[in-house]
Amino acid sequence: MVLIGGATDDLRMWDSVTPMLAGHMALHALDRRGRGASGDRPGSAVADEIADVRAVVGAVGGGAWLVGHSSGALLALRAAAPSDFAAGSIRGVIAYEPPPPPPRGKHVADRVAALAAAGDRDGALAAFMTDCAGLPMPAVAQRRGTPEWQAALRLAHTLAYDAAIAAEGVPDAESLTTPICLLLGGASPAPMSGNVRQIAARLPSATVRVLDGQRHDAITSAPHLFAEHVLAAIETRRWA
Repeated sequence: MVLIGGATDDLRMWDSVTPMLAGHMALHALDRRGRGASGDRPGSAVADEIADVRAVVGAVGGGAWLVGHSSGALLALRAAAPSDFAAGSIRGVIAYEPPPPPPRGKHVADRVAALAAAGDRDGALAAFMTDCAGLPMPAVAQRRGTPEWQAALRLAHTLAYDAAIAAEGVPDAESLTTPICLLLGGASPAPMSGNVRQIAARLPSATVRVLDGQRHDAITSAPHLFAEHVLAAIETRRWA
């Protein structure tokens, strides 16, 4: 199982859930470009992050399940297409709340990248939160100065990648024949819920599982429930 995190997270985001998954199969948590122990280079694009995921799948011998959160869920879905790669290397994708595209598309990624390149990490994080994550400015102002905001600032230089992946969205249905399970928090807001269900309607190989009472952070707020749904999704598709 290859675990792929979303915006402002490195591989440590999986620490609370890996004990519940480790007894079932080998786990490989990915530090995406510019995060944790992973390096980066100027000009990296979505295609490079897709290649990174596929390289990890190849390094562990193929036959992998991809489990992604948020923008990492979109990255997992993109890595599973085209079907010729997925057929030999990826057994299925479990995507927890892939986000909707930002209203301004790729312009958000360009703006975030420019702010980060200029050394304005706070501005890059604020721009991502408002223009990509959809938070209102008062909510962003409340988060400034909190420990969570300070932790996110350390990875602000990577947020352009998350914005770019969100702008590209989900691959065409014709290229995604790999089994897909979309996980959705039962208490998540309507825009997220609607987007997940729209993706499911577009992808004939997709099913939806709802985590009752949870929102976008179920991996840390309810790790046992999250692990339960991941393992149930794998068992369901393994024998399909």
